[in-house]
Amino acid sequence: MSTRYGRRTDDDTVEYYDSRQEMEAAETKENREFRAFTFGLLGLLAGGFLAYHGIQKFDLSDWPKFARFSSIFATGIAGAVAGAMLAEFIWWIFVLSICIGILYGICGLIWALV
Repeated sequence: MSTRYGRRTDDDTVEYYDSRQEMEAAETKENREFRAFTFGLLGLLAGGFLAYHGIQKFDLSDWPKFARFSSIFATGIAGAVAGAMLAEFIWWIFVLSICIGILYGICGLIWALV
């Protein structure tokens, strides 16, 4: 009889795997999908926000309503796609900056005490 591995997913279902590697791969995939969704949503909001303010800043409010809406919508979708595609890169940059900040704080504390 072999060992079975199980884990509870985010939607409270239990998944069973034949090896620990399969279980860890499924968890990693689930985390990557969540990060892609999160950064995609942030990219959508940022893209729409930047397009809206670009229209206001460059006084393009005389464009037809459909053109303004289409440009905001297209820029939002482009931001969402870029955010989702670059999610892992953005995540590791964020983690690296947190680690550098902690290291800087520790070094600064040691420097002040010595």
